[in-house]
Amino acid sequence: MNLNNELISQHKIDGQIVYIIATEAFELLVNNPVIEDQPINALDTVCNMMDFVRKYSSFSLAFYPLGNRNKWMFCLLLNKNEKLQRVQIENVQCKECDWQGIIANPTIPELYYGCPDRWGALEEANKTPIVHCPNCNSILPRHSIWASTKA
Repeated sequence: MNLNNELISQHKIDGQIVYIIATEAFELLVNNPVIEDQPINALDTVCNMMDFVRKYSSFSLAFYPLGNRNKWMFCLLLNKNEKLQRVQIENVQCKECDWQGIIANPTIPELYYGCPDRWGALEEANKTPIVHCPNCNSILPRHSIWASTKA
């Protein structure tokens, strides 16, 4: 797949150019896991991200080059209040009611590799308003800006 493919859109997030892949391109990428002649490493992880985006429409799959060799880094983006936020999906358990579910956490330093101001972007992510447990409204044990309400 090439970056000029109509199923890939370019965005500037945290001062860095990232590419968002339309869900219609997922199957093409699985069948030929190469972008700009660079193979996709850890395709199984990328496929898990694709499955997640298919299930939750407020998320997108994005990638960006890391280093001079165009190694592709993939991440999930949450569209929250018209802003695209890098996130890591995590399993958590509420300490108050024992609810278990998945959350989106933007405070993982590795999400910001390659950003011109990585630590500034991480500091901004820490300011993103959190959501509480969808069951009892308690604060969850990790920085959660989204929590699943469906299994």
